[in-house]
Order: sequence, then structure tokens, then C-alpha cells
Amino acid sequence: MLREKVIKGTLIAIVALALVVPSLVTAQGSGPGEYYAMNISGASVTWVPLAGSEGPMTLTITGPDGYYFRKDFNGRAAISSRRLADGLYHYELVLSSGRGDGAANENERGLGQSGEARLQSGAFTVSGGAFVTQAVEATDAADIVQNTTSFHNSICVGFDCLTTESYGSDTIRLKENNLRIHFDDTSTGTFPANDWRILVNDTANGGASFLAFNDVTGSKTPFKVTAGAATNSIFVDSTGRVGFRTGTPVLDLHVTTGNTPAMRLEQNGSGGYSAQTWDIGANEANFFVRDVTSGSRLSFRIRPGAPTSSIDISADGDVGIGTASPEANLDVKRTGSNPTMAVTRTDGAKLQLASGPGSSSVGTTTNHPILFFTNGVTRMTLATNGDMTVTGSVTATAFNPSSDRHIKENFGKVNRSSVLDRLARIPISTWNFIGDNGTVHMGPMAQDFYAAFGLGTDDKHISTVDADGVAFAAIQELNLRNEALASENASLRGEVTSLREQMQELAARVTSLEAGDAPSASFLTWALAASNLAFIVWMLLSTRRASVARK
Repeated sequence: MLREKVIKGTLIAIVALALVVPSLVTAQGSGPGEYYAMNISGASVTWVPLAGSEGPMTLTITGPDGYYFRKDFNGRAAISSRRLADGLYHYELVLSSGRGDGAANENERGLGQSGEARLQSGAFTVSGGAFVTQAVEATDAADIVQNTTSFHNSICVGFDCLTTESYGSDTIRLKENNLRIHFDDTSTGTFPANDWRILVNDTANGGASFLAFNDVTGSKTPFKVTAGAATNSIFVDSTGRVGFRTGTPVLDLHVTTGNTPAMRLEQNGSGGYSAQTWDIGANEANFFVRDVTSGSRLSFRIRPGAPTSSIDISADGDVGIGTASPEANLDVKRTGSNPTMAVTRTDGAKLQLASGPGSSSVGTTTNHPILFFTNGVTRMTLATNGDMTVTGSVTATAFNPSSDRHIKENFGKVNRSSVLDRLARIPISTWNFIGDNGTVHMGPMAQDFYAAFGLGTDDKHISTVDADGVAFAAIQELNLRNEALASENASLRGEVTSLREQMQELAARVTSLEAGDAPSASFLTWALAASNLAFIVWMLLSTRRASVARK
């Protein structure tokens, strides 16, 4: 009889501990210290902030068939059962504190001690298109057993225990419709005194089935496993390696699933910073980083089979692509094929840089020019037809413009005399380019050159090929004119020599006549001949001078 009384008293005490906390709302929340009152009806669920919990909050709900709902509210939150499939739904409410972690700059973010996020989580059920409400049970008074008691064999605690209970291998069994174990530490002073509770399932009708550990003193639920969780959802082996959905973890953390194992990093706004969510995952297609907040963009991807050191960052910050020992800020290497870098606008130009066994190349693979610039200003342009435009001076040891007969056509004759005459009329002056006052140049204006010869692409430039051609034609014409003048001068020199000899002969005869003191007919004849000859020489020289002047 005494043993039965002791057993009965112990069972009543355990049941009293398990039922000490009454239900607060119409659906189960996260435990004591809730921040929102949850009100549930057939058509809607609302969460109303309790005193001290007013302000912006974020509601996240997951449910059957991958259902996911997330929305920011201010003051209170509500959802409707309309278009919700039947089944169990889990919710989480996060209250934004409006505070950061006190980091001085972005590099220190997350290193400080951030304030504890204020959140509340729980579950509710939709059945027949409506939310399921809860029935609350009353508790009984508790008896106290003050003696130390030992039990042999098994023990069952709860209203539904049977006298014919079959324990199997169980040592302790809790059996009723509200299962709780409360650890109430009554220590005082500096002794640890935190209270804990083990909870099993919601007390709400339609609530969630789970096993949870509740920090009663701190009003938190740090650990919770919902019913239906896979075998080895969390597995820790003897070396401390942790497996998620695997009982044979290979590394410190090993995640296994049949479709895209992944991890979500979610900044929920409770720390005062903007909400941002990232996913890190992998599957047969790629390893990726996904920016969920910005439309699930895959910002970073690695394909299966990528070679070793596809991207390798050295200790000094150098980045290697295809090399584990980069020798520059960005070092691209490849063995057996040409390493290539491309900069492409999908609706525009593509620039490519490549190296081969005997040379390197840079250029566009599309029909677009290349611009070279300094200080934000274009200095040189290489057009798609090979034309190059340079806005500054070009210094070189030599220029070798192409002049091969086989790359030319439409040959025509040149009037060199006309070229020389037109060139002679082009103004030549000294000048400097605008903005370059220290450098003086000499030459014609492109407008005058184009007007005189019509050569080149426009009247803003003078091609060196055209300038050379004009100079060559003018030089040839000058040479021809010099040769003609030389021939004429030689002829005149012969005539002058002949006249000089005749004059000398006349002079000798005059001297002879003067010696005889008497003129003769012969003398007069020679005198007349000499005067005629002098007149002819004068006329001849005058004619030549006039001809040279006209040329």
C-alpha cells in the first residue's frame, strides 16, 4: 500500500509540473514571454503586439507543397485562410529592434555582440479551407511527496496510463494529451538557477507536433524538432562531426539531400540593418551563391569539372585564373591551349585578349572600333577598317606606310606642271595646335590643300601619302624645268663663245687698219658686220630671258 501511495504521489507531482503553464492564446506560440497575442478564427489569424513589442515586424510562414509567405507589417499582422491548402503551417514573427551591432564600419559587421533578436514562432492548421481553433484543458491540483523514492522496473506518468501498461523497453513513459517536463531550479545567490522545460507537441487543436527545449527563464526555444523530420536530420558522430540527413558525416559539417543541398543566410532586419537573404547551395549543375532578396540572382557559380585553381587568390591578394601561383594582380594561365580574356556587352562590343605560342593579341571580335583613352579622354581610335586616329603627337624611329602596287587600283596620270603651279599658290605659315602653345609647326592648312588637290578623306586632314605624292610630282616638274634651263644655258654659252671669237677677230682687223692710218672699204664692211652681230646677240639673249620668265 505504501508503495502505491508513493507512486501515486510521484505521478501527480510530475503531472503537475507538466501542466503548470496554461495556454495563452488560441494557437501555440513559442512559449513564455511571447511578443504577440495570436488570435485565430476560421477565416483569419491575427498577431497583435503586446506591450513593449510595438513597431515594424516581419512575418514568415511555410506550409504544405512548398508554400512560402513573407511580408513586413507595422503594428499588427494578419492572414486569411483563402487559397490556403489544408495542412500544418509554421510561422515566425521577427520584431525589428532598430539597432545595429555597434560596428564602426562594414568590415567589422558581425564581429560585435548584437542584441538578441525578438522573435516568436509557432504553428497553426488549415482544414477544410478554414483555420482550426484550440480547445484548452484545465489542470488538477497537485499532491506533494516529500520522501526520497526509488522505482524498480518502469514507470508511466499521465492521465492516460493504464494498470496493464505494456512498457516494452521503456523505462519512463509520459502518457496524456499535454506532455511537459519542467526543470525549476530554486537556487539562490550566485548559483545557476535557469529554468528549463521539455515540451512535446502543441496544446492547441490543429497545432504542430514537435519536441522542443524551452529556456523558461529566458523566454526562448533554442531547440525544436517537428514531427516527420527525416532520420539523422541532425547526427553527431563520436569525433564531433555533424551530419544533416546523414548518419555518416565525412567532414565537420556534412549536408545530404536528394535535391540541391543548400544553406540560407538571412539578415531579418531585427538588428536594425536592411533585410537581406543569401543562399549557398550545390547540385549536379553548379555550386552557387544566390541573392534571394534581389530576385534570386545567381551571383556566383562554379560548374562541375572546373579544374584546380580555376580561381586562386594568393596571400598578397593576387588573383590567379588557372594557376595556384599568380604573378600579377590578375594572372590568367592555361597549358595546351591559348588563355583568353573577354569583356563582352551582350548587346554590343566584345573585347578579347589572348596569348598563343608565338604571339599575343588584343582586339574586338565584333564589328566595333577600339578606343584608347587617358584621364577619361579618348586619345586614339582604331576603326574596324584599320584606320587609326590619334589626337596627340606620334614619335617613332620610322614610318612605313604601305605603297605596294598590288594593293592599289584606279591608276591615273598626273599633270606635274599643274601640281607645281597649284602647290606654289598654297599659303605656308607657322602655327601651333590649340592647347599646345609651346610647340611651333610650319605647313599648309588642310582646307587649302584639299581645295587645291582634292586628295584625302576630307578637308580636315592631310594624309602623309598625299603630301608625299604632291611633293614627288612637284619635285619631278622642277627637275624637268631645271634640265630644260640647263640645256638652253649650254646652247647660249656656245653661241656666246662663237660671238666672242668673231669679236676678237674683228678687233684684230680694226687694230690692223688703224696701223695703216686710212680706212678702207673692207674696214667699213667688217664694222657693219660686227654691229649687226651684236644686235643679233642682244635680241637672242632678250628672247631667252623672256621665255625663262614665262616658265
